[in-house]
Amino acid sequence: QRLRDRAESVVTNSKNARNKRIQKDKKKLLKPLEKIEQCTKDLVQQCFGLVQDADRAKSSAEARIMILERDGKALADAASTALAETNKKLNVLQAERDAYGAEHISTLRTRLDAAEKRAESSASVAKDALNEL
Repeated sequence: QRLRDRAESVVTNSKNARNKRIQKDKKKLLKPLEKIEQCTKDLVQQCFGLVQDADRAKSSAEARIMILERDGKALADAASTALAETNKKLNVLQAERDAYGAEHISTLRTRLDAAEKRAESSASVAKDALNEL
């Protein structure tokens, strides 16, 4: 009986020692896995944060694009209006210039005609004076 008890005790001790080694080895193997799991969780959180940041940046960029498009359209409209006004003023100035030019030419023609008449008269007087001499 004693021998049997002793054998059972040895077997039990051996099983216990084996179980302790298994538990110890299991803990050693699980530690890196737990670290990997924690790192994975951290990376998932970081990725989630990056996705949120990217979404915010995208929304902000879209809003800026809309503002720039609106402002660009407003500037284009203003430039178009300014160009139309400038063209109108230019046409008025050209018409005024043409009218002044025509008026000036008419005045010059009148003066030229008068000068020609005076010259003809002077020439006639000179001719008559030559004839009298």
